Amino acid sequence: IINFIDSHPEIELVVMHYKYAKWEQISDKISIDKLNSLVAQLKSKNISVLIVYPVPVYKTNVPRTLFKLNKLNKDLTLPYVEHQDLQKKAIQTIDKITNSNVIKAYPDTIFCKSFVDNTCVTHNNDYIFYYDNGHLTVYGGDLVAEDLINKINIFFNK
Repeated sequence: IINFIDSHPEIELVVMHYKYAKWEQISDKISIDKLNSLVAQLKSKNISVLIVYPVPVYKTNVPRTLFKLNKLNKDLTLPYVEHQDLQKKAIQTIDKITNSNVIKAYPDTIFCKSFVDNTCVTHNNDYIFYYDNGHLTVYGGDLVAEDLINKINIFFNK
């Protein structure tokens, strides 16, 4: 990563996000010390870091399940505490990354607090936010992107 950044001096911001559902499989390879070291190296190069926290994930294919549940007049949601529990290790690790060049974004505030308080939702009246169990549709991605852009603008205009 650092070699690539060194060869691209125009880079001012690095975004970190990965599938946190796989965190248990990779957490032994990516320690908090390694992450903090990378963030510190980026800071020394005057590069900011945007870390995107986990997006809520579901145990089932969201569109298919919504189609079936709609016939039964039911909905597909996830209690916010269950999302936090599923992503606990990843959240705790990211929480430990503290540096003045870090911006943190929380997609779960969009999906778990904006529509129904403390309940993660999969859709609104017009759009489905997921195209499978954990990947966002274009609309779901747009919701997150809008939040990220706002956070970046606030950070760089402080």
